[in-house]
Amino acid sequence: MAASFDDVIRRYVSQQWRRPPTARNGMVVEVRLSMLPTGQITDAVVIRSSGDPGFDQSAVQAVKNVGRIPKCSNCRARTLRSSIVCTVSVTCASDQRICHSDEKN
Repeated sequence: MAASFDDVIRRYVSQQWRRPPTARNGMVVEVRLSMLPTGQITDAVVIRSSGDPGFDQSAVQAVKNVGRIPKCSNCRARTLRSSIVCTVSVTCASDQRICHSDEKN
């Protein structure tokens, strides 16, 4: 079974996220990312802050560090769109990283 678009984004961002020293359990930041149909990420901005600039920046940096999602072509068909916009939430939980994605068009 092929991974969903959300699963792919979640996995790539989770792999890139590094918990900053200021992170506390339960913190959540929402980052809007834009990408081309090729999977190339073109922008990442905070749309709902956690209240901690360091934590927020760590999430934005994680998205930017992904750069390109090579498996994007295996996700839902998007060949007619010039860009894709979705939201990724990064939640701090004890010693793990949890990312959720929510496609917004």
